Amino acid sequence: MEQDDNNKKFTEFNKKKHKIKDLRNQLNKINEEKEKWFSTKNLLHNKISDLIKVLKESKTCRDSLSADVKVKKEDRNNINVQIKKKIDEIKKINQTGDNNNHDRKNNPAQIKYEIKKLEEKFETEAMKFPQEKKIMQTIKELKKKYEETKNVNLTQNDNRQLSNEIDELKKKSDLLHKEIQSKAKESQIKHETLINASEQIRKLNTEEKEAFGKFIELKKNFGEINNSLKKELNDLNSLQSQISEIKQTKIEGQSNTQKKRLRDLEKDVEEKIKTGKKLTTEDLLIIQENQS
Repeated sequence: MEQDDNNKKFTEFNKKKHKIKDLRNQLNKINEEKEKWFSTKNLLHNKISDLIKVLKESKTCRDSLSADVKVKKEDRNNINVQIKKKIDEIKKINQTGDNNNHDRKNNPAQIKYEIKKLEEKFETEAMKFPQEKKIMQTIKELKKKYEETKNVNLTQNDNRQLSNEIDELKKKSDLLHKEIQSKAKESQIKHETLINASEQIRKLNTEEKEAFGKFIELKKNFGEINNSLKKELNDLNSLQSQISEIKQTKIEGQSNTQKKRLRDLEKDVEEKIKTGKKLTTEDLLIIQENQS
C-alpha cells in the first residue's frame, strides 16, 4: 500500500513537471504578444502626439492668416469707398463745371474717364472679336475726340488730380486683393491640414484604444497563468520534499539491512573460530573491518 502511494507521488511529480513546462511556454508566448501590443500602443500614441503638434501649429497659422485677411479686406473696402467718393466728385464736377458752355460729352476729363473704363473692360473681360473690334473703334474715336477737346479748361486740373488719386487707390486696392487671395488660399490649405490631422487623430485614438485593450486582456491572462504556475511550483516543491523523504527512508532502510547482514557474518566468523573451522578470505576481511 505504501509502495503504491509512493508510485503515485512519483507519477504526479512527473505530471507536474510537464504541466509547469506547458505553463511556462504559454507565459512566454502571451508575454511576447502582450509586449507587441504595448509597443503598438506606444507607437500609435507617439503618432497622435506628432499629429496634435501639427494640428495646433496649423490652427495657429490659419487663425493668424484669417485675421490678416479680415484686416486687409477692411482696408480694401475703405479704399473702394474712397474711390467711389472721388468718382462721384468727378461726376459732380462734370455736371456743374461747364464754365465755357461745353456739352458734358465734350468734357476732356469725362472723355478720358470713359476711355479708361473701356480700356479696363477690354483688358479684364473676355469678349468675342466683333465686340472687341467695336470697343477698340470706340476708344479710337474717343481718343480723337479727346485730342480735339483737351485744351478746353473745364475743371481739367481738378479732374486730372482726382483721376490720378483714383488710379493710385485702385493700385492699392488691386494689391490688397491679390494679398487677400494669396493669404486666403494659404489659410485654406492650413485649414485642410488641420481637418486631415483631426481625422487621423480620431482614427489613431480608436486604434490605440484597441491596442491597449488587447494589452490589458493579455496582461490579465498572463497574471492568471502566472498564478497557476506559482501554485504548480509550490505543489512540485512539496512533492519533491516528500519524494526526497521517501528516497532517504529507502537509503536508511538499505543501510540497516547491510548492518544486520554484517552482524550475522561476524557471528558466523566467531563460530568458526570457536569450532576451529578454516576461515575464508572474506572471513578475514570481516575480522579486519571489525577491528578497525
